[in-house]
Amino acid sequence: MRLSGRAFYSGTPERDRFKHHGRGICLAVTLSGPRAVPEVAQVETGRFDWSEVDLHLTPEQDAVQAFRAALPEGSAARRDVLLRLRTSGWIRLPQRTALETVIADMAPEFGHLVFRDDGLMTECIAEDLDAIAAGGALRMAAEGLYEDARKEGAGDRERRIADAALSRLYAFVLGETR
Repeated sequence: MRLSGRAFYSGTPERDRFKHHGRGICLAVTLSGPRAVPEVAQVETGRFDWSEVDLHLTPEQDAVQAFRAALPEGSAARRDVLLRLRTSGWIRLPQRTALETVIADMAPEFGHLVFRDDGLMTECIAEDLDAIAAGGALRMAAEGLYEDARKEGAGDRERRIADAALSRLYAFVLGETR
């Protein structure tokens, strides 16, 4: 960080949290002579790349493809990546299940992967509820969770819990749980 024309904060050789993105750095300073303005270049020294990805999703897009497009190429490049993925928007139940499955499958490729879905809500259509059950207790449970996730006047936490429960029920019934 540049403090003035002649004063800099050098950074840290290895970062230790998501506050600053990227790898740790130090500064290489060249002085061409007395009273000369220093030439300063950043030199990457850190092993771990602290990255945050904000992914806004819509029901029309392929959530898995959007996730993969936001990642560094190849598992070798991911080994030293510490990633916090924050999702927002709306997606359908099948997309959400597929996204959660791909994230769980890819997580071991990363040094660390945190999936935050606080801002992601599930859009549900009759076909999605039919995939859970056409009738009976499971269907009633699915419809109740769907209504609770959209209930006016309910707290944000309660809606998120109902939304997550509906997603888990869908994944469980389709046999895609981990």
